[in-house]
Amino acid sequence: MPVQVRLAGTRAAFRTSSVADKGHAWELKYDTQLDLPSVTVAEVPLADGEEASYRAVTRSISSTAEAQLEDEEELVVLAVRTPRARDDTDHTEELLAYHEARSRLVLEVDPARPREASEPAFVAMPFGLKPYPERGWKQFEADLSYTRIMTPTLIDAGYRPVRADTDALLEAIDHAMLRHLNRSKLVNAGLAMLNPNVMWEIGLRHAWRRSGTVLIGPKWVTSPFDVKRIPLHQYERTARRISDAHAVAAIKRLREVLADVGLKRVDSPVFANVGPEMEDIVLPALDEAAEAEAGRLLEGISHEQLLGGTPPETPSELYARAAPLTDQQRKSAGRQLALLRDAGDPAAIIDPLLGGSRPLDEPVEVPRRDALGQRLADGPQLGDVVRRVHSWICFASILPRP
Repeated sequence: MPVQVRLAGTRAAFRTSSVADKGHAWELKYDTQLDLPSVTVAEVPLADGEEASYRAVTRSISSTAEAQLEDEEELVVLAVRTPRARDDTDHTEELLAYHEARSRLVLEVDPARPREASEPAFVAMPFGLKPYPERGWKQFEADLSYTRIMTPTLIDAGYRPVRADTDALLEAIDHAMLRHLNRSKLVNAGLAMLNPNVMWEIGLRHAWRRSGTVLIGPKWVTSPFDVKRIPLHQYERTARRISDAHAVAAIKRLREVLADVGLKRVDSPVFANVGPEMEDIVLPALDEAAEAEAGRLLEGISHEQLLGGTPPETPSELYARAAPLTDQQRKSAGRQLALLRDAGDPAAIIDPLLGGSRPLDEPVEVPRRDALGQRLADGPQLGDVVRRVHSWICFASILPRP
């Protein structure tokens, strides 16, 4: 993925002023990253004074991005940073405000945010390539709604997306899926194709929780009678494409909706009609360790489905961490991961691990499931929404502070 880097002053001067004091490891990483073939470095001349130098770099970032926009493309700003209180001018905020004032989408990701600080958001939707005879389509790429709309919006809002392939769900993750469906602050359900499994999950959620269920769907979807009075937040797409403009519009709309989830307005027709004073139904707790590990397995599967490649932990690490689960549950979860790839006989890969004939910390290489998985693995993930962001993402300078 091509990357353009903007530095205040020369590369050597920036290294001395802003990297060297952090130690040799930082210097090595700095040089290694800038020497990558995909990286182009532009040196922005220092202005008179620190404030002016900051502004020169941020203006260079914006002007480069604007100059490289092509027809039918959207400029999306992705800020990867850890928010912190400052007494001086925050030039990153100035950069974001500049683009927000021009109605551009600004997404933020905090790389230092611990997993525990992000609420899980359960995603109920159809996955993969599906026939859609009702619309005359031989193939409908359902995953586009997840990769181009749901995932970036949920991460930007501070959630961690969790999903399960409802068409291939195995018993090992049934209990984890049900508990995410029951306990998650947010359930984001996609009504494309009006998938029966998804409608079943929505019904369960509405029976259990008074609020925190958000329905989205393409423009052509008409809500079934039982959920017709529930807001359906719609977006534009075709069978195999969501344009940049439509993705950005959908993200902006969904972000507004997610901002209201904390208000806990009743969105369940069960609670609205039977009695909003009823208490939410919470499933009985499992053994804490077992539930935590089952949740991690489900999240690992979610990552595998999204990336088409390696989940946050190798499959063997996931199995090893699943000790509190029963052997059958561990085996089924392992097979579920393997089935997401074209593994031939999944048992031939999974069973030796569970039987102890292979070190549990040894990664397993399994071919990806299909061409879709390969395409997602080879391309940027969030970049599937911010397709052109690679042409202008730049690292703003960090000038030394007194």
